Amino acid sequence: MLPDIRRAGEGRAPRITPLLVVLALVGCGRPEPAAHGVVVESVGRGGAAARAGIQPGDLLLRWEADGRSGAIRSPFDLFQAEIEVAPVRPLRLHGQREARDVVFALPPVEWKLYARPALPPDPLRRYQEAQALLADSKKKPRPSMPWPATSRPGARPWIPRPRC
Repeated sequence: MLPDIRRAGEGRAPRITPLLVVLALVGCGRPEPAAHGVVVESVGRGGAAARAGIQPGDLLLRWEADGRSGAIRSPFDLFQAEIEVAPVRPLRLHGQREARDVVFALPPVEWKLYARPALPPDPLRRYQEAQALLADSKKKPRPSMPWPATSRPGARPWIPRPRC
């Protein structure tokens, strides 16, 4: 391959102009920093999260209970803490509200806390668009089945019966 390039350039190596370097750097852009934690989307009435003072928009970063702790990197981490740790002992959630550090003490009852990943702006926009599409699809009635429930006219539908 190298001899072909030299032949095309008449014996000299291909030259990269400063303009190409600038265009490559601008075109590639920089990767967005990875977000961590979860953002509270809603808090159910009567749940432990509401009583603890958690509000939509709070950023939850880690949990702590009786000397054990863990990072909250996704809603799955928050869910795991709720079902594995919270039923046994009180738990504290560490997070941020409007750039201030906050700590919420949650008793071992149902939290009723709904969160989403903390995302950079562009992925957040896509996430919100997908949520809107999902909400719209739930509002629309689903079409009925285009085929009959049985294969023969007048036949009873097949229902599995337990064997005794």
